[in-house]
Amino acid sequence: MGGIDTLKQEITQRFLATMEQIIKNHQLGKQKNFADVIGVENYQISNLNIGKSQVNAWMIAAMADKYPEANPDYILNGRGEMIRKTKVLEKDENLWDYIELLQEENTVQKKQIKFLQTLLKEARIKPETNQDQ
Repeated sequence: MGGIDTLKQEITQRFLATMEQIIKNHQLGKQKNFADVIGVENYQISNLNIGKSQVNAWMIAAMADKYPEANPDYILNGRGEMIRKTKVLEKDENLWDYIELLQEENTVQKKQIKFLQTLLKEARIKPETNQDQ
C-alpha cells in the first residue's frame, strides 16, 4: 500500500518544484497567480505544500497546457528536465524533421495521458480520507 502513496507524494513534490520554477521564470510572484492561471483555487496549492492533499491529473494537465515548457514526464516519472527547452524552428531546418519530432512528443504525451487516466481510476476506486471542503 505504501508504494502508491509514496509515488503520489513524489509526483506532488515534482509538481511543486516545477511550479516554483515556473513562478520564477514567468515572474508570477506568488503561488496564487500560478493557481489563477491554471484554474485552481490557491488553497488547493497550499494543501499540496502542507501535505494535506496530493496533486491530481487535471492539475498536471492544466500546468502542461498553460506552460508547455513544463515537462509532464519529469513530473510523473522523474525523467528528463523539469523545464523543457522550447524549440524554435530555424529557417534552414528541415520541416519534416520538425514534424517527426512533434509526432514523437505526441506519442509520449499519449502515454502520459493513459498513465494519468489510470491514476484517476485508482483515485475513484479508493475513497479519499482527506477531502477538501
